[in-house]
Amino acid sequence: MLNYYVMKKLIKSSIIVKNVVLFVILLNFVFSPELVTQEISKINIKYLNLWNKRESLEQTKKLYNIMYKDFKNGNLNKEELILFSRLCFWYVENLMDKKEKNKKLLMEISKSGMESGEKCIESSPNEAGCYYFKAINESRYESVKGISTSSISLLPRLEKLMDKVDELVPGYDCGGTDRFWGRVIYEIPWIVRKIAGYSLEDANEYYEKSIKEFPGLFMTRVYMAELLIKEKKYNEANKQISFVLSNSVNGCGEDNHIQENNRWKRNAKLLQLKYWDLLKP
Repeated sequence: MLNYYVMKKLIKSSIIVKNVVLFVILLNFVFSPELVTQEISKINIKYLNLWNKRESLEQTKKLYNIMYKDFKNGNLNKEELILFSRLCFWYVENLMDKKEKNKKLLMEISKSGMESGEKCIESSPNEAGCYYFKAINESRYESVKGISTSSISLLPRLEKLMDKVDELVPGYDCGGTDRFWGRVIYEIPWIVRKIAGYSLEDANEYYEKSIKEFPGLFMTRVYMAELLIKEKKYNEANKQISFVLSNSVNGCGEDNHIQENNRWKRNAKLLQLKYWDLLKP
């Protein structure tokens, strides 16, 4: 039979071993990239790695193909559905920057973004991103297809989605809802704009509101510059372009806008070169 001192030593040793095991388990949890991704961001690390390289159209295409397959197989969680919907919009916008002529391709990608947003709404009805990215993909889908007077029913649908975004998270995506409405009003044909009771001045007011809240997001300023050029307000347009070109890429306090701002810096330069004779002081 073990004496008291031997038993005490064994018990102490077992406690030390148990603590070491627990410490090792804790280290694996803290430093495992996969677990950190699952517990903190909830987004698969393979998606995030490619998303962080999205300035490359090739990497964007690669990520889209991977996520599209996973989406169709029902393997995306809420955060990943939002990311996929956002990716679809980013992909289409960059293809359009490259003057992509294949409307069917652009519409298919936008439709994927709409479907991902809809699936997200079904599973997470209190998540603003689901409604927001469904709306912007639906707007882009209709824009690529060609908005006409028959598309006037689109506006109430978009309004319902964006009202929900404002209800859940005011200012979502760095003044996203105001920027969205400014762009929609700018892009729709004048006859649809007139029937709906909007004017380009309404678009300008939406942009101003978005910029006031989030001045560092260059996308809004480039959109506003395009509108001002259309209205032949060249001095005001030049101020927006100059702001973008003379300031550092700082987004609106969110890292995920840095690459977007890089893109809009390039677009601002292209806009300046295109209208150089009109914009120069």
